[in-house]
Amino acid sequence: MQDWDNLQRFDQLNEERAKKRVFEGFIEPRIAFGPTYKFDPDTDNWDSSEKQRTPSWCDRILFRGDGIAVLAYSSHPEFTISDHKPVSGLFLVVRL
Repeated sequence: MQDWDNLQRFDQLNEERAKKRVFEGFIEPRIAFGPTYKFDPDTDNWDSSEKQRTPSWCDRILFRGDGIAVLAYSSHPEFTISDHKPVSGLFLVVRL
């Protein structure tokens, strides 16, 4: 198993949220999957272009509000049509 929790300590969005510069009051479910960007299209290979971009979590789901339970938050690495791997979330929203 990969140590995604440790890697996320250096995630730019998490750093900016901790400094309260962006998305204040929003919640992101725990990420338990690998970075979702930057892949060579039609492959599972990290960016091999001359730029060699660092893998990161670019596609995210953040939410805020009461009565929301996260049932699932995952990526879909089986899709290779793009340089991104899509993410999805399943939520239960209870009207209070």
